[in-house]
Amino acid sequence: MYAPHFAAALAVKGRAREAPLWALLIGAFIPDLLWIALARIGIEPAQASNFYDDWLQSTPSILTWYQEAQVKKK
Repeated sequence: MYAPHFAAALAVKGRAREAPLWALLIGAFIPDLLWIALARIGIEPAQASNFYDDWLQSTPSILTWYQEAQVKKK
């Protein structure tokens, strides 16, 4: 479960060598950390019978966050 997170961070590190690895690793785990927080307050589903990483873990949400970060960066 953690291997894709590490792989994503290392893939970015290969393209952006000046980026600190610790920041990339933390950034790769932010969706999981947010999902835990939102599941605890009942926004994201977390029951074993109804388990699905809804919006927060989806590729469209990550791409949306990326685009938002690029806009704020400018």
